[in-house]
Amino acid sequence: MIPQELLNKYNVLQLLHRGIGGDVWLAEHKSLGGKRILKAIEKSHPQHDLLAREAKILQQCRHSSIPIIYDILEFDTQTYIVEEFIQGENLKQYIGRQGSLSASLLLEISIQLCEILIFLHHPARNIFHLDIKPENILFENHKLKLIDFGSAIFQNQQNEKQFVFGTPAYCAPEMKNQGNLSEKTDIYCMGKCMEYMLFHTPKTPKGYRNIVERCLRRRGEEYTSAEQ
Repeated sequence: MIPQELLNKYNVLQLLHRGIGGDVWLAEHKSLGGKRILKAIEKSHPQHDLLAREAKILQQCRHSSIPIIYDILEFDTQTYIVEEFIQGENLKQYIGRQGSLSASLLLEISIQLCEILIFLHHPARNIFHLDIKPENILFENHKLKLIDFGSAIFQNQQNEKQFVFGTPAYCAPEMKNQGNLSEKTDIYCMGKCMEYMLFHTPKTPKGYRNIVERCLRRRGEEYTSAEQ
């Protein structure tokens, strides 16, 4: 049952998912009118702490390309996360449907990814995403959203973290070896994603391949920041 405190604020529209760890609902804010996701996490679930930590990281990120966490509410047996409802398909789905990327869209996505990393890596936040891959890039009308912060950490937390990564094919070497993480780790993950896009772009912009190679540390001189 959804707690009355939430029902006072939201009209529940639809059950989106029912799982062992908790239910996910689509709701509408009664006074503001915007749609929200209500995500329940059972406190007894093994991944409760991981999912709650992800929400707390996102709560500190206010950026148009990062999902908004509006509230985190603690109840006796559950934690409820109220988050932005996002529509759109992911990059892998888009390429599967279209068959390829245009050079202009390739550049748009790449630039927006860099802008997100500049925001996350800023000294005021020092957040590493650590799971940049096509499935975690949503976009609609050329506006990108980077989702799934389940592997994300603050820089000063990395010695406390149990390393859990979703897709080894996109991991930097230090992630696989549990080495020291830095801005360059996310840049490598982004480079793998850019390499994936490059493979599906018939007409590659001049110089783009060289940028990918530097992200992937194949040219000696690697990037040390997304801004660079």
